[in-house]
Amino acid sequence: SNFGARFLLLFVAATIPAGIIAKTQYGDILANVDVLHGGSESLLTISNALFAYGFGSAVGTSSATGVDDARMGVEDDDVTT
Repeated sequence: SNFGARFLLLFVAATIPAGIIAKTQYGDILANVDVLHGGSESLLTISNALFAYGFGSAVGTSSATGVDDARMGVEDDDVTT
C-alpha cells in the first residue's frame, strides 16, 4: 500500500507535464490527446492495483496472525458497553 501511494505521486508528477504538453504541442486538453491521456491513466491503473494488493496483503496478514480487525486487539475485559 505504501508503494502504491508513492506510485500515485508518480502519476500526479507525470500527469502535470503531460497536461502542459497537451496544451502547448497539441492545443487541446489532456483528456482529448489519447496518447498522453492513455499513458497517464495507465499509471493510475497501476497505482490502484498496487493499493489493492497492499491492502489485500495487510488484511491477509492480520487474519493469519489472529488480529481482530474490528477491535484491533482490544481484550474482552477492556470493552465497556
